[in-house]
Amino acid sequence: MQTVAADDSRRLPGLDGLRALAVVAVMFFHADFAFARGGYLGVDLFFVLSGFLITRLLIDEVERSGTVAPLAFYARRARRLLPALFMMVAAATILACVAAPDALGRLRDDTFASALFLTNWHFIAQQTTYFEFTGRQPLLQHLWSLAIEEQFYLLWPLVVLGFLRVGGRIALGYAAIVLAIASALWMHTLATQLGYPERVDVSRVYFGTDTHALGLLAGAALAAFARRITDDAVLRTRLAHAAGFTAGSGALLATLGLFATLGENSGWLYPYGFAAAALCGVLLIVACIQPGGSFGALLDLQPLRWLGERSYGIYLWHWPIYLFTRPEIDLPLDPWPAFALRISLTLGVAALSYRYVEAPILGRATTGRVLAPRYAIGLVVAAIAVAQAFALRTDYAAAQAARAAAEAALLAKIEPPRAREDTVLLERGVRYAGGVTVVGDSVALGARATVEATLDDAVVYAQVGWQAADMLQLLQGIQAAGELRPKVLIHLGTNGYVTEQQLRKMLDLLRDREQVLFMNSRVPRRWMTANNALLKEVIPRYPNAVLIDWERASANKPEFFVTDGIHLSSAGKRAYVAGIVKAGRFRKLTVDVAVPADLRDALRPVEPEPSEPQDYSPTLVRYPEPIAADSFWREMARCESNSNWSDGGEFAGGLGIYVGSWREWGGGEFAETPDKATPEQQIVIANRISTQGWLRPDGSMQEPVGFFGWGCLRVIGRPTLMMFTPDSLLKQKFRPGQRGQAVRDLQTLLELPATGVYDTATAAATAAATAAPIKPAT
Repeated sequence: MQTVAADDSRRLPGLDGLRALAVVAVMFFHADFAFARGGYLGVDLFFVLSGFLITRLLIDEVERSGTVAPLAFYARRARRLLPALFMMVAAATILACVAAPDALGRLRDDTFASALFLTNWHFIAQQTTYFEFTGRQPLLQHLWSLAIEEQFYLLWPLVVLGFLRVGGRIALGYAAIVLAIASALWMHTLATQLGYPERVDVSRVYFGTDTHALGLLAGAALAAFARRITDDAVLRTRLAHAAGFTAGSGALLATLGLFATLGENSGWLYPYGFAAAALCGVLLIVACIQPGGSFGALLDLQPLRWLGERSYGIYLWHWPIYLFTRPEIDLPLDPWPAFALRISLTLGVAALSYRYVEAPILGRATTGRVLAPRYAIGLVVAAIAVAQAFALRTDYAAAQAARAAAEAALLAKIEPPRAREDTVLLERGVRYAGGVTVVGDSVALGARATVEATLDDAVVYAQVGWQAADMLQLLQGIQAAGELRPKVLIHLGTNGYVTEQQLRKMLDLLRDREQVLFMNSRVPRRWMTANNALLKEVIPRYPNAVLIDWERASANKPEFFVTDGIHLSSAGKRAYVAGIVKAGRFRKLTVDVAVPADLRDALRPVEPEPSEPQDYSPTLVRYPEPIAADSFWREMARCESNSNWSDGGEFAGGLGIYVGSWREWGGGEFAETPDKATPEQQIVIANRISTQGWLRPDGSMQEPVGFFGWGCLRVIGRPTLMMFTPDSLLKQKFRPGQRGQAVRDLQTLLELPATGVYDTATAAATAAATAAPIKPAT
């Protein structure tokens, strides 16, 4: 990120326009627009500008004073960078506490790394990917470029001083060129070793200071040779001006072309794409600084200059603002309206930062006495942010609880009638003939239990972050071992671009399979459209291949997803598997019980008296899949413990599960007691207790006992239209006057008015029904 504040008295025309061009490209890229696939190269244009301007200042200082004062240089950098950076980190931390607790889990460590300008190496150590991240990305991820700059400038002043003393500007220029070529070659070598382009994620290469210094060094080399350009009389002629304008225009068009088309999966990106971007940046600067030239004036228009002067603040603020305003996730807006809001917020905050933080501190007339309070305020704000990052002991459970609350809020907004009307349904208790190998990423991994509960002889191979190259390698291994099932399901495209070569290799490998099902993706990232279009184009050419259009099936179905808009809720998992069953034409094996197939829970107020354990029927329906949606259990936790998942008051955990019950239904596989388990794990045990049961390690079954153990059931109601089989309903022990949904179910079965009150008529009809077989309700 180019952060030099130019002295207006020696200001070079057009460079602010280049800053504006770079930051706009980055903003479009981070908004995931397909027309800005190469917008990340805006950072490389910043690098070239920064290398040029910083080296130019250092050369001037050495030629003026004979030396470089490193401490003064670093102090100027700190004055330029830190105040606005402090404000951004503080604001991002506070906003995360309020609006995005799911982002807190890694914010503390990221804050440390950013304070030390080691963000890029921190992300490399954490194996953080830049291009293929799903969900909410790290709030401080964009500071990687700032870290590269500051690491570069830690030694560069001394390098400049040494070469200027030994061989002058020419020696410095050639040294910078050699170092730039070395960095580019190392980038290419390391990317090849990491498997690029088959393995698209080579973030080590992208984040590394050693591999990504090409732009900085190219700009530095230009600064060393710049005097020949500015002092050469030949370059002041009319013909030279025309040539300079033409070259600058060509470089500008080439840069825009790179921004528009050079996606991160391009086979020639490392290093040729970055080298092309650096070369274009050098040509643009040359055209701008040509004496008397008109190209610099073209890029010096007031709107571009305004953006360029504020480009540092725009870059700092746009990323956290984007992460708090994700379209169709945080905001009920499509990408373009959301982008308009994002840009407005970014420009507004950056303008305030420039006026009240950056410009006053950089003002030449500003005295130390005036600056001291501003520094003090900045330090206090930073201290608050860091203290909060320390205080945020965001263990996994707390972060998950916050995410769960957000998911429940999202589901609460869904209009139940619409959800029931539009949803493709699975019948509960039904299993299908399987014989299928499932390969996928975290989406398939999340649906694993539903797949295995629905499809007989289904084997799921899935891991978080898997891409097409990983899946291809796995399929080759499974086939070599002779363990591929007759049918294969592949879900790919969530984590990055899929190439046609990868897709065809998979299809060719699986030509001997009975059927190959490909599930496309729904992921709010720029590669979704390209990947799904590729699948749609290629798959019909293979006779045994079938495309499952998950993108279309899940359109306008927010109830299918958790808060990241990618991974599946309980309803989404069932719809996901329903699509597999339909496309694969799997044969139905058994029907244990007929239950109205509904992906939404019908929450109806009931007033049942809690039953004693002996009242639970031994024929209570046991379902392989949870009856209750996660939102039901979130609501239960709000009632039982005020959503205190780590305590729960009298008992333990957010759902108030007895420790004995926790252990009885297998909770020990997660944690010793409920309060030490995550909300998701507590929900798993609650589903076992209520409807699923648990297969013990010894092969015996711990049967479910229903929902009546939760006192808050009378407040929020049971989550199913028909919880019991007809036989088990008739065997329930009801008390005269008992109220509740179970009574309504019984009355419906007996074809009585569903008053929900166990009255004399209901008791008589029950007695009559138990004396003779009864036809099940339909």
